[in-house]
Amino acid sequence: SVGNVEETYIFQAIKERMHRHLRAGVERVFSRLKSFTGLDRVRARKKNNVETHVVLSAVALVAASLTAQRQNKPGLIRSPSRLI
Repeated sequence: SVGNVEETYIFQAIKERMHRHLRAGVERVFSRLKSFTGLDRVRARKKNNVETHVVLSAVALVAASLTAQRQNKPGLIRSPSRLI
């Protein structure tokens, strides 16, 4: 038996290639969250506190990006620490 089309190597390779650019963008955002907001070492222990820290970090990153955009400094969107 040949198997299911979704299980073939070719199908998986095409699927991975189609989503590569999306995954790269997500990894860049995670990297910025870790470096800018301190998500690389979260000190909270409870799940709710960690979730709150992650959400507030994402809000801070978006606020910094919007500030850079409103100041007509698009280069600072990628390095929000220079806005402060």
